[in-house]
Amino acid sequence: MRWFEVAMQTENDNLRDRLLGQQSPRSVKLAEYRKEVQTMLDQNEYGLRRERKYTTILWVFTVVMCTGFLIIGGLHPTKVLGVWFGVMACFWFIYPSVELLKYFINRGRVDVLKELKQLELRVVELQEMVKGKS
Repeated sequence: MRWFEVAMQTENDNLRDRLLGQQSPRSVKLAEYRKEVQTMLDQNEYGLRRERKYTTILWVFTVVMCTGFLIIGGLHPTKVLGVWFGVMACFWFIYPSVELLKYFINRGRVDVLKELKQLELRVVELQEMVKGKS
């Protein structure tokens, strides 16, 4: 078991070093880094808006289509065709529900990323202020 712990510690150290290397933009000026972060956040926001439009259109289409399925199923409740349309309406609601869930998860991811990048920029600004004073 000891060799496994040593291997895991080495992997954790390498991962830590890589993450810390990504975090601090030492070689890039603060203004350029801020511009890059803003560009990345704008791209994420644009993708989120596009995903929202797609999800909304898909959801409206599915609601209209499933309403028709349920009406047809309600007109023929004792026939196999009516039951089939009712079951199809239920199954057709699954896909847009998953897409809606993906949108909510991505929106949360973008919000968290935005907050983290703002915090990171503040830390970098404070580091620059400390370097300037010393």
